[in-house]
Amino acid sequence: MAQSPTPPYFSYNVEHHRIELAETVETKLEVPLSNIIRGADASWIIYDASGITWSFRYTRPPEGFSLLSRLLAHPLFGLFLFMREIAITWIVREPYQISELRDAYLRGIEHDDYWLTRFVDEADLKRRVKACQTFQELLLTWRWTKTETPE
Repeated sequence: MAQSPTPPYFSYNVEHHRIELAETVETKLEVPLSNIIRGADASWIIYDASGITWSFRYTRPPEGFSLLSRLLAHPLFGLFLFMREIAITWIVREPYQISELRDAYLRGIEHDDYWLTRFVDEADLKRRVKACQTFQELLLTWRWTKTETPE
């Protein structure tokens, strides 16, 4: 049986400084074709509940991509998101310190497009994240941001 992260887990995109929470482990993702071809899977670090970092790789076709697929992934067709469902393979990396996840969370807040702060004050969220000492505390803080009536 293939190894996979212990849910829930935080996914952090180092290229776009975006952080997300997943409650279940995915074996397939639906992503734009351009992301598959340009290798956007290499931009993600996964921080799981057991203290291990992971990465994942799209399972690309062994024969590569057709000329048509590569053309459709070109920025010229950027208005059209040609989505594909693709299997992923999980790759275990190494244990992490909670400070690494906390710093990723704070970078996500810095680059937030109002997704993380739509119900909460940004300064309050940063203060709470900085005070977190465990994965569970960061998880509770995440869930707090998703309520329309935070305590």
